[in-house]
Amino acid sequence: MITVKIDRESISRNPNANKTLSRVAGYWEAHFVAEGKLPDHFDFENDVIITTQYFDGVRTEGIISRPDTADEMSLLPGVTVKQKRHWETIFHQPLPKYLYSYIYPNLICEVCKSEVPVNKIDHENFDDDEYFYTYTVCPNCKAHDSFEPYEFENINTVMENEKPSI
Repeated sequence: MITVKIDRESISRNPNANKTLSRVAGYWEAHFVAEGKLPDHFDFENDVIITTQYFDGVRTEGIISRPDTADEMSLLPGVTVKQKRHWETIFHQPLPKYLYSYIYPNLICEVCKSEVPVNKIDHENFDDDEYFYTYTVCPNCKAHDSFEPYEFENINTVMENEKPSI
C-alpha cells in the first residue's frame, strides 16, 4: 500500500484551532435612487429592477441584482447606490489543531497505463443497503479500482513520532 505523505514544510499551527463557529459572507443586496433618467444600456429585466418611478422618470428607485452593475451605477451623476453584505454564522465541528498539505504521488492506472496524481483520482460510492462500497475511478478511462491501494498519512502520528518544529 502506498502512503500519501504530509509535506513536513507545510505543517503549521491553526490559529483557529478548536473553534466551532465561523462567519461567512452571506447574501448581498443593493438599492439605488436616481435623480434624472437612467441610461438605456442597463438590462432592466436582469440587472436593475425599478420599484418606484416619480414624475415621468425624473426620480427612479429600485433594486440592483448584480455587484458589477452596482459599481457601474455608482459612477453615474445623480445616482446614489447603497450596498450591503450580510454575514452568516455557521456552526461546525472543531477546527483542527494543525494546517498542512500532502505531497501527491502519481499512480499508474492498470487499465489505460496513464499516470494520475492521487488527488486527481475520482471516487464513486455504492450502497446496496447491506454494504457500502467506495471505488477509485480513473479520470481517463473510467476503470474502477485500477490503481494500487493508497492511504493518507495521519497528522497526529506525524506530530507524535517526529515532533517537527513549527
